[in-house]
Amino acid sequence: MLAMNSVRLALASFALVVCAVPAATAAPACDVKAEVPETARTFSTLSGSSPWVEYQSLAYAPDPTGEGAAYAQYWLDSTGAPSVFMIQPGSKYWIYVTYCFSVRGQLENVSFILNSSSTWGYRLDGTMTQGVLQPQTSYFFNNYSGATIPKPDGADALADAMKPTLYLDTSKLPFAAQLAQPAKLPAK
Repeated sequence: MLAMNSVRLALASFALVVCAVPAATAAPACDVKAEVPETARTFSTLSGSSPWVEYQSLAYAPDPTGEGAAYAQYWLDSTGAPSVFMIQPGSKYWIYVTYCFSVRGQLENVSFILNSSSTWGYRLDGTMTQGVLQPQTSYFFNNYSGATIPKPDGADALADAMKPTLYLDTSKLPFAAQLAQPAKLPAK
């Protein structure tokens, strides 16, 4: 129950912050603000060293609190192209990333948000070209108002965290082995 409440609180907080973030350009093809379908498969790891496990839904996944902990939701769009939404909680920042792949499973677009534990966040949206992320949009924002802000004090200390991990194809996803297994049945 604690995990479910923590996840719901985190997702609600994320929705409030992300909805306030200004759209500097037209909505990217792959958007971290996009709604995850109810049919998405849900995975979680309790730390960077524990295995990824599939759960019936995010509500059933335990609260990952260790270093490297994460949640992921995986689904296919109407064309059969996979997408993944990942949440990486932490004490200094939380990371939210949506990865959009081609029907062949090649990474095409990334939408990334880092929310610091202080008052600012960072957003990056980009497309992949020859295995390299090409930023289309990148800016800092106020976590409370969503207003775009200049680079805040302390951002340099999180420079490495502001670079999304790239999975160039779906076979590189940390839970790729579980995708070959039948999906868990949705909770009733």
